[in-house]
Amino acid sequence: MKHLFTKLILTLLAICFITGCQQPVGIITQQGGGSGGMDFMWLVPNRLLYETYDRFDAQDDLQILVAEDGAVKEIPHDSVSVTIEIIENPGLTSETITVIGTYFPFSLPGRHVISVRYNDKSARYSIEVRGTYTGGGDGSDFINFIWL
Repeated sequence: MKHLFTKLILTLLAICFITGCQQPVGIITQQGGGSGGMDFMWLVPNRLLYETYDRFDAQDDLQILVAEDGAVKEIPHDSVSVTIEIIENPGLTSETITVIGTYFPFSLPGRHVISVRYNDKSARYSIEVRGTYTGGGDGSDFINFIWL
């Protein structure tokens, strides 16, 4: 009888402990007791390394995810509310910002930043573009001189 009573007490304590804790996964709530959910956006890049002859294609190279009112959904890159910018040479005096539609052909090697805005949210990530020389010779014929 004592053994049965001990199991019953331990089972009740375990049930109280498990049901009394907030579940760690699947609940997105606003801090401060607000009624709405937490709203945020994050980007999932499919590529981080490009060559100068490549191009950034938003349809294939980027996934945009947004959490609004506790639900996570994917936003298409060609949505009216989405603005995608490519920042070449970020932080330098030669920095250029280009708003793209579907794709962006790279011409300069170096670090580039992909910046995305959706409604009042924004996120960004960095990519690397490597320069490659695809022509023959030693590279001295870029002006088409013929040396005798």
